[in-house]
Amino acid sequence: MIKSPDLVLEQDTPCASETIYSLNTIINSPNHLEEVINLIPNGVLITDSQRRITFANKVFEQLTGYSQHDVLGESCAILQGPGSDSKQIQRIRDSLNQQQSFIGEILNYRKDGSIFWNELTISPIFDGQNQLSHFVGVQRDISDYKCIKDKLIESEQRFRELSDVTPALIWQADAYKNLFWFNKSWLSFTGRSFFNEQGTGWLKGIHPQDHETFINTYNRLFDRREHFHTEFRLLRADGKYRWLDGHYVPQYTPEGEFIGYVGTCTDITDYRNSKAALDFFNVAHEMIYSTNLNRIVLDCNQRFCELTEYSQDEVIGQNVDILKSGMHDTQFYAQMWQKINSQGSWQGEFINRTKSGELITIMTTISVIFDSQGKPQRYLAVGSDITDIINKRQHYKRIAFYDHLTNLPNRLLLLDRLDNAISRTKRYGTFFAVLFVDLDGFKSINDLYGHAIGDQFLVAISQQIKLIIRDSDTLARLGGDEFVIILDNLTSDFDYEKPIANVLEACSTEILLEGVALKVSASIGVCLYPNHLIAEDADAKTLLSHADQAMYVAKNQGKNSCHLFDRTQDQATITRNNAIDAIKKGLEQGEFELLYQPKVNMRSGEVLGFEGLIRWNKDASQLKPLSFLPIVQNHPLGIELGYWVLNSALTQLSDWHAKGLETKLSINIDPRQLYQSNFVDKLQAAINKQSYFKQGSLEFEILETTALNDRLAVTNIINRCREMGIEFALDDFGTGYSSITYLKELPVKALKIDRSFIIDMTESDKNVRLVENIINLATSMDKQVIAEGVESVEQGEILMSLGCEYAQGYAIAKPMTATTLIAWIKDWQPYPSWLIKPKSEKSYRSLFEQMTEPMLVIKDGNFIDCNNAALKFLGYATKASFLNKKPSDISPEFQPDGRRSEDKALEILDSAQKEGFQCFNWLHQRADNSEVLVEVMLTPMILDEVYVIHTAWRDLSCRR
Repeated sequence: MIKSPDLVLEQDTPCASETIYSLNTIINSPNHLEEVINLIPNGVLITDSQRRITFANKVFEQLTGYSQHDVLGESCAILQGPGSDSKQIQRIRDSLNQQQSFIGEILNYRKDGSIFWNELTISPIFDGQNQLSHFVGVQRDISDYKCIKDKLIESEQRFRELSDVTPALIWQADAYKNLFWFNKSWLSFTGRSFFNEQGTGWLKGIHPQDHETFINTYNRLFDRREHFHTEFRLLRADGKYRWLDGHYVPQYTPEGEFIGYVGTCTDITDYRNSKAALDFFNVAHEMIYSTNLNRIVLDCNQRFCELTEYSQDEVIGQNVDILKSGMHDTQFYAQMWQKINSQGSWQGEFINRTKSGELITIMTTISVIFDSQGKPQRYLAVGSDITDIINKRQHYKRIAFYDHLTNLPNRLLLLDRLDNAISRTKRYGTFFAVLFVDLDGFKSINDLYGHAIGDQFLVAISQQIKLIIRDSDTLARLGGDEFVIILDNLTSDFDYEKPIANVLEACSTEILLEGVALKVSASIGVCLYPNHLIAEDADAKTLLSHADQAMYVAKNQGKNSCHLFDRTQDQATITRNNAIDAIKKGLEQGEFELLYQPKVNMRSGEVLGFEGLIRWNKDASQLKPLSFLPIVQNHPLGIELGYWVLNSALTQLSDWHAKGLETKLSINIDPRQLYQSNFVDKLQAAINKQSYFKQGSLEFEILETTALNDRLAVTNIINRCREMGIEFALDDFGTGYSSITYLKELPVKALKIDRSFIIDMTESDKNVRLVENIINLATSMDKQVIAEGVESVEQGEILMSLGCEYAQGYAIAKPMTATTLIAWIKDWQPYPSWLIKPKSEKSYRSLFEQMTEPMLVIKDGNFIDCNNAALKFLGYATKASFLNKKPSDISPEFQPDGRRSEDKALEILDSAQKEGFQCFNWLHQRADNSEVLVEVMLTPMILDEVYVIHTAWRDLSCRR
């Protein structure tokens, strides 16, 4: 049990450890919460104390088919169906009712009705008063594991069923030499009950003369875990002793743990007495052959011929070496013959080659046949074809323990090797390091070149890493672009530094795939063991979690670096949880309110409307958004807070309209809220609840970066909202990286200049020119321009001289309550100097040379103009040296997709003329012949009564 003033979690199972790992990781990445929790390799659900779902990560969505919004507010019963075990469901309820952790498996249902087996860990979370506040559930799809397990159970059952119908006498022994199972043939043969035979009871039937020899051989070879063979006499039910030929094979779990032996005994009394020996020889399912002491084949049965594809005439008289496959080295044969000569027999697996060249695996027993004087006379070999068994064993092992793409150990095998490393460290007093490696920039490779190239890149980089680590180290892939390295058997806790430097270098080495040079870097989290920061009894999952947490710190510190795990980061986890709980409580208790700041025309004094600004009235003080909104960024509570703002704004607008106040109100919309699949439907439902809402009175402000993230999606959302009479404004304009062409096409009504630009205007002419460029850019695109943060009369005068008359800021009014707003509207008057300021006229053409992003103009397929930014970007000294070139003239012969640049350029220009705006990626060639990848935006337009194509570039090379 781990306790703190605010958090109590059960940590006595691997799954609970993963839960803690997830929470630690989430909290330590406060600015990237959703991204971080979506990197957790398991499904994560968080519910409130009433078990209503409040959060689900991306892995949960992929696992179940439910989106987060499908399940918010629902109970976990949404995953249950007719096949779910009702008793197991009750056990879960009982555990949660008792505020205890639950660990177990259950059959769950996806959204589409398909089923999967779920390994589930649920842990309660308690607040500072030790009251239950949440439940955290970690889920893992173990359907494949269950399938393998079921197949093994089915295989075991099939083995026993087949064993019960075979005439051979079969038994199974545990790892302590006690026989615990006998087939029906054995019990029928001995005439004794299953109970009497168990343990060592079966030994009572062995002939007294064979008893001591058999026991000594059995115990000696059992302890060696070797295949062995014996002949002995066993008492039959009719009172007669019969000779049995016994073959005994050690058994192991898929993880390599020894679990006992399987023994198969055949009655060879008649064979030994030379009665029916020939019949047995020919009808046996095993291949049987004998050789002289020089290994020349003397005889073979029909099964031998079937398996090897050689006829008796072809093989008799030949050396048995004709079956050699070349798969065994000289040491293998030396050990085999040494055992045959010293012990009289050998048993093991032979990989033989058939006449057609096919490889087969034969479980073979070779015994020395002695003459009446006890001298070796010949060799007798009996073998069974186990090729299918070996193939299935290798197949299941590969599925269970190795990554299908890179053939590296997967998470399961990695944890096993970590457990072994922990044991070795405790035994020998050495060190080892766990390196959690995450590739920086791999997503761009997938996005630009496709998943096929991405997969090839992962394989190539894994091979590079393997080249620079030792054979004794382990490289595993967890999935995606995440790898883990175990640096084993270190002699000091500093031995890891040079290997890490080598790994960073290997990951940043350029890789050439299909003619494209690709390059990434790596962020590495390091966890040393033993270490005073880590509990001595820490298990494999805990160490992996610590390394993962350290990796996120490295990534947040600038990538292409490493970071050593530091437990002091845990305090930040607790602090963030406290803040989130406080915000949720404040929302429930009505501690939040909207204040309203006016937007006006500085010249005419017209009140254009108001912006709704959220405030938190906490502990007798009023907190501004910057003190609490970053805490809920990328958290479900942030979306909940966003809908509170939306509903409050609609209620206030409706109230103003009912009282006769005709005004407009704008609010900020968080991108995660905007991109919700049901956002528009929820918005319509909220509007329908207001009786006095009027179309055109509500405006949404979105960040410039939001508009750029998913252009098609955001344009679609804006258009659907505009159908409801809601306009959009681009907030904090100038702080992102926007394309002039794209913004011109973006269906927003207004652009709001960020206050940081306004504040700096009075400091220098350079800052004034920067604001002037922004205003010119916005007005040229027919967008309304509003300046935020106007705090002085002088700032207002400068803005109006630059052509911006709309403003918002403290020089006009501070944010106010809805009650104060009515009185302010009556008393508001603009400053006298604003009223007499002359208007400014600006042209679009003056912008062209001032823009910092490359811009060009194409006419009839040739560049006829470009700005200085384009010349600098391409490395040309003058316009004269560049103009009149075609796009293909400044491109390599072929583009990354294999198409000729000239053909592709002509096709795209033709599409732009026929269809309008085009956006695509293009590989250009600079004046020095270096290549650069750009995003190209083409917009057909009329310039000086001439039809041209306006071209804007965005450099993508830095994003690779």
